[in-house]
Amino acid sequence: MSTPSGQFLLIDLYSQRDFVFQFFPPGLLTESGANWQPQDVTIGMQPLFYANRPPRTLKVEQLWFDKTGTGESIKPEIDSLEALLEETQLGGTPPLLVALWGDEKFRGVLTSLRINRQYFARDGKPLRAEIAIELTATDQEQRTAWEYLDASLRRG
Repeated sequence: MSTPSGQFLLIDLYSQRDFVFQFFPPGLLTESGANWQPQDVTIGMQPLFYANRPPRTLKVEQLWFDKTGTGESIKPEIDSLEALLEETQLGGTPPLLVALWGDEKFRGVLTSLRINRQYFARDGKPLRAEIAIELTATDQEQRTAWEYLDASLRRG
């Protein structure tokens, strides 16, 4: 599955709500790693022992909610985005998410959210905000929910 041209989507798998941001971000940063532990030896260089991998992360800056053209408040979108950090009734944890762009996807949980409200109507309601998010990949135990999403996306 690929997203429509130029769109970055964030989908909440718990509520099935999707967030479509107005402009494609200028960059997406993914980080991966491997944990190698030096082993104690009496002489010479310490050999490395592979321990595990930390979860991958996806950092996206310069995502936008912008309704300056219509004058509508973006507060409902901001509130819904902030709710992604709150516990759900299913499992008592924040919801699982998937980010889609082009022909790529990243599955994880929201671990950081920064909202910079930048433009307001005369009555003070926010009309434009720049968003930065960080997602952290989840463990294998949550695969069932991901398989559900994948099947949903394939059905269209």
